[in-house]
Amino acid sequence: MLDADISCHVLAVYNNVKASDPNSESFKTGFPETEETYIERCRSSYLKVSQEENTLIAEPELKEIREKITKYIQEVKTIALFALDGGHDVSVINEYEKNIDQLRLETREAILKAKRQYNISF
Repeated sequence: MLDADISCHVLAVYNNVKASDPNSESFKTGFPETEETYIERCRSSYLKVSQEENTLIAEPELKEIREKITKYIQEVKTIALFALDGGHDVSVINEYEKNIDQLRLETREAILKAKRQYNISF
């Protein structure tokens, strides 16, 4: 999931910079690979997320973690579709970053809580 998160976020940022100033030196040095490379990375990662979405663990003790991961998956799918459709609106990208940061924090906290409560490591 993290690979799709990063790859599709990079594609959205690439789309944004390309739309605003495709001839700038920072665009050329910041994104040295072809557009097709960024699209393929996002697409292939997104397909893996879609395939793995239904394999979440079913233990009732881990319900909170499962819910957080499901929300994270939905956010990743949203940015993937946005980026693959050529989306480049900076406000959408910023909102995504905010949501993802919050979900990562909440998921990490839920995992630590479960590890302490059930004395497990995963």
